[in-house]
Amino acid sequence: MWYAFNIIFNIVNKSALNAFPCPWFISTLQLAASGLFMGCLWITGLQPAPKLSRPFLLALMPVALFHTIGHVSACTAFGQMAVSFAHIVKSAEP
Repeated sequence: MWYAFNIIFNIVNKSALNAFPCPWFISTLQLAASGLFMGCLWITGLQPAPKLSRPFLLALMPVALFHTIGHVSACTAFGQMAVSFAHIVKSAEP
């Protein structure tokens, strides 16, 4: 399912970038929408809110930073080249 959703996401993302070529804005909007979605799930109780501590947040910050950089980079790549080539580049990821 992850691969199927990833393919759909990439194609929809490329279509959006063809219509509105602002990869930084689109990637920021996507990350904000997913954060808002999770916030709604936590508030309604459909998903239990995680228990956070300062050491956990400090450990999570580099992961969050690199996830954000990777997401913005992928959106920028999809805006600059064909989705198929971007998949070739992504296949080199560890």
